Order: sequence, then C-alpha cells, then structure tokens
Amino acid sequence: MRRLHFTALLGLTICMMVGLILYNSFHPVDEHARYAVQTHHTNKKIDRCRQKMEERYAMLTTNQADRSVLAAMTLGEKKGVSRELRRIYSVTGAAHVLALSGLHLSIIYMLLMRLTLNRQRSILVQTIILSMVWGYTLLTGLATSTIRSAVMLTIYSLLSLGGRRGQPLNVLALTALILMLSDRTVLYDIGFQLSFAAVLSIVLITPIIDELVDMKWLMTHPFVKWVLDLTVVSIAAQIGVAPLLAYHFGTFSTYFLLTNFIAIPSVTIILYLALIFWVTPFDVVGQLLVGVVHILNKVLALLAQIPYSVIDNLHLSVVQTILIYVGFGCWYAATLKLLQKPENVV
Repeated sequence: MRRLHFTALLGLTICMMVGLILYNSFHPVDEHARYAVQTHHTNKKIDRCRQKMEERYAMLTTNQADRSVLAAMTLGEKKGVSRELRRIYSVTGAAHVLALSGLHLSIIYMLLMRLTLNRQRSILVQTIILSMVWGYTLLTGLATSTIRSAVMLTIYSLLSLGGRRGQPLNVLALTALILMLSDRTVLYDIGFQLSFAAVLSIVLITPIIDELVDMKWLMTHPFVKWVLDLTVVSIAAQIGVAPLLAYHFGTFSTYFLLTNFIAIPSVTIILYLALIFWVTPFDVVGQLLVGVVHILNKVLALLAQIPYSVIDNLHLSVVQTILIYVGFGCWYAATLKLLQKPENVV
C-alpha cells in the first residue's frame, strides 16, 4: 500500500513537471507576466492573514526597528526596514537572516519533524509537514530562496516515503531544473544565484571536512559538533556566495563567521517563538520574541561599528567572477584527489 501511495506522489510530481514544460512551450512570451499576476492574486488571498499577524506585532512594541525586523524575518515583509538597518545587516554579513531564505524554512521543517518524532516514512506526517512548509512559503510571498528550499524538502520527502536517500547534488540539480522550467528568467534572479551557490558550496565542502574529522568522537561531544558544523556551513556558504556578492554589490563582510554564531541561533529562537505566538494568545511569548529581536539588532549594530567590518568597492567583472569559481573548482578537484585512498597493488 505504501508503495502505491509513493508511486502516486511520484507520478503527481512528474505530471507537474510535464505540465510546466508544456506551459512554457505554449506560453513562451507572457509566462513571466502571467506568473507575476498569479503571485499577485495569491498574495491578495492571504494578505488579510499577514496583516493580522503584523497587527499583533504592532501591539507588542512601539520600536519601529524591532517590529520591522520581526516582520521581515517571520513574514517576509521588508517594507518597514529602514535603510540604516539594511546597512547594518549587510555590513555584518547577516543579510541572509533578515530576508527569508532556505535557512528559515529548514528550521521550521526540522521543528515539525521533531514534533512528529521523525516519522519520515509516514505518508500522513509528510503530507501535513509539506502542507505547512508550502503554506508558509505562500504566506511569506514566494521568495526564490524559500521556493528552492520548499522544492528540495518536497523531493527529499518523496524519496523518504520510498525508503530511499537522495544524493544532495542530484536533488539540487533537479530543484534548479524545476524552477527554471516554471520560470526561465529565474536564472537571472540574484536570490536564485546566491541561494544555489551557497547550497552547492555547502554540499561540496561538507563531505571533505567529514573525511578529515573523527565523526565517532564528535557524536559524543554534541557542543563541539554544533560549533564545527556551524563553522563549516558558514565558511562553505561564504565561499560560494562571496564572488557573486562582490560582483553584484561590491562588498565582502569580514566578520561573517562571528555574525553567524550570533544570528543563526537568534533566528532559530525567533522562529520558534513566532510559531508559538501565532497559535497561542499568550503575550508573554510575544514579549520574549521582541526581546530577542531587540538584542540581535543591538549586537549587530555594535559589530557594524568595528573597524574593517566590510571590504567594499570590489566590483568584479563577469570574467573575474567566472575565473574565481574555476579556481575553486580546481582546488576542489585537487583536494578530492589528495583524499583518495591509494589502491593496493598486488
């Protein structure tokens, strides 16, 4: 029976992909405009829900900075974020937590999995979780990075229902294919480029680090493992996006690692508290939520004042950007070659 359900889900996914291909074939000119119109109508339907949440935030604090950051991190509403706040988050390398990204959706997904006792092969559990994931993606405005994360989580869920483990590179490539089939102009979207560059770099570098450390020892020291994982992911993601950031914005944040050790745990707490605040009437949860956001804003403002917190005026050319990635590819290939175990010659 489970195989039949998995086959049905897989068939539905294939039908959706075929439909996207046919849609692009018959609507080659107006596709992007139609997509924008559909998104606009979808946002109208959920706009009332988002407004109610923003009204609840407004009742918690009169501090515009805290309220705007809270709305941006949890609802994807960045209109109220001031230029100075944007600069602070950009300079400190925390812009990815201010804007909704795959990080936020992954945190929510992991929370839901823990609440369901990691029942990955339960059809009902996966259906409920994916409904919540896509509902949140819809609620927050269908940002490219969150759509990427939602598609990847959906693919992993389909694979887990069939009792299989997906290769990260294959899942990432399939996700990119689906997004480009649904909107061919997404390739030129900066959010798409940054999101996939960060994830690709993490997928490539993390296994190399795993080969160099004793995983059995790390499993017995969870705090050390958490520090190492956060360090590796932060550095790997920065390697992936740094050339693109220099090309598009001409900046490089020097304290990104320190910022991530502060921002990522804060964002996790903020999202957990926000989910509790949305489903409960307790204002004390809201006060805790605002307090965490206020502390995060203050700490990042202090980090932004540290000398040499950002290197600007880089402005790489297209050729320079490509050559940097080619250099990274050469380094990666050489590292894999060095890590290969020598074969015994008889």
